Amino acid sequence: MLVGGVLAWWSGKRGGHDQHPADDRALQRHGGGAAAAIAAVELYRGGTEGYASTTLAAAGGIIGAVSFSGSAIAFGKLQA
Repeated sequence: MLVGGVLAWWSGKRGGHDQHPADDRALQRHGGGAAAAIAAVELYRGGTEGYASTTLAAAGGIIGAVSFSGSAIAFGKLQA
């Protein structure tokens, strides 16, 4: 945690403040993509047993995909 904190502090001091919103969208994009990917893998390999698990995995995949695409669009708009 100390190394991560020092690196985050250093990168925050190094970059301009006008770039932070775009950086935030880029990080959110990775989180949404990871959630969608994990849900897709679980559904593909059959790791969900029962109606509730399948429904939750599908909902997580949809939410992750929407988060990923929305963050990608916001990142693109903030870059221009």
